[in-house]
Amino acid sequence: MQRELESMTREVVMTVKEDYFDLYAFRQCSRSRGRRGCLQRMARPAEAMYSTGERTQQDVLKAKAEIPC
Repeated sequence: MQRELESMTREVVMTVKEDYFDLYAFRQCSRSRGRRGCLQRMARPAEAMYSTGERTQQDVLKAKAEIPC
């Protein structure tokens, strides 16, 4: 049980760090390019990762849904 807890803790920490760096990158990008351009730029890796099986279609749809029309 202890190992399982440690493993889950590491996964949560890794996810939080990834999300933090994604947010940081988006903020930096939005300062220079605008929100729409940044969201489009960030959706491209999700599409590429989906095509290789690393991400789900849901991830791609979420990224695209955030882009304003």
